[in-house]
Amino acid sequence: QLQSISTAIAERQLRPVAGPDHDVSRMFSGSGAKPTTLPAPLPPSYDKVATVETNPPLYNESSTFDPPDTRSRKRKPSQDAVANSDTVWNKLEELEAMFNRQREQDVHAANQSLVIQGLRGEVAELREQLATCQKKYEDLEVEVAGLREAQAIVDDGEAVELAEIRNDIESLETRIDFVERGNNDDEFCKRIKEEIFDETAARVKGG
Repeated sequence: QLQSISTAIAERQLRPVAGPDHDVSRMFSGSGAKPTTLPAPLPPSYDKVATVETNPPLYNESSTFDPPDTRSRKRKPSQDAVANSDTVWNKLEELEAMFNRQREQDVHAANQSLVIQGLRGEVAELREQLATCQKKYEDLEVEVAGLREAQAIVDDGEAVELAEIRNDIESLETRIDFVERGNNDDEFCKRIKEEIFDETAARVKGG
């Protein structure tokens, strides 16, 4: 009801009333009432004016009927704060993703370093084994060379022995032939003794 009365006063729709019930002389125990003039309102303070200018209302009287212009309307501070927080969160997510990628790269590099160290150890071990094999091969070559030399000496000795055996066989064949021809005189016996003596002396000298 007060709202309707205030609206009527603002629109100057109230009319003066008359009657005994509305006689102002009867107010205040019959002493009556006096008309008065209200003073003009004081101008607003500087802080209030600055606040009003800094934060203008979103809608004025004309905007009640006309749609607001979204192009010229300023965003609320809360909207700016939300936008700024979204930007900050996006930056933080980008930094976190970058950090995770860098950490993965560091882990991968560390794993590769461990693999390389392991391979280097295996290569060093293989080199040691190769050096050992080369040493054994050289020792075997020396041993084989010695065996070949010994075999050559044996072969030479066998060749000499074979030659001596052949000479002995030829000498025996000559003697058999001489005996078969019937020469049993003293000259033959003397010759046999000389040959036996020479052969015995030769064997003694040869050891």
